[in-house]
Amino acid sequence: MRNKAENVVRRYVAAVNARDADAIIALLHPDCRFIDSHGFGIDGIDDCTDAVRAFMALGSNFRMHVEGISNNHGDILLRGHTEAEDASLATDTLWLARVEDGRLLYWQSFGESSAPALAHRLMPDKAEPLEDTPSIRIAN
Repeated sequence: MRNKAENVVRRYVAAVNARDADAIIALLHPDCRFIDSHGFGIDGIDDCTDAVRAFMALGSNFRMHVEGISNNHGDILLRGHTEAEDASLATDTLWLARVEDGRLLYWQSFGESSAPALAHRLMPDKAEPLEDTPSIRIAN
């Protein structure tokens, strides 16, 4: 199970880096949740699908570079950085992922305080500040 969850997360990262929205969406659990580094969240497959498509429309050649990965009792923890033409999206980052039934259930980014509230930027009418999520900031 441990390796299966990590495999799903690695496939998700590869799909993001390939800019393959259909592959990303195929990996999403029906109850998925995306949370940005400012604690704004998008819930459910329909809104997360719209957020993926909006993200791809940004066209900023966004790439995730994972430098470390560990599995802590089902929480997949990733450390790395992002690069993008839009300098505000390029940052050192931590990610937390959870997989359920072979699909990505939860994805949270923990970036630098200067990073944009991406969920809010992608879906301003849907992204809500969430109070039940961990808060970690990476110092600039």
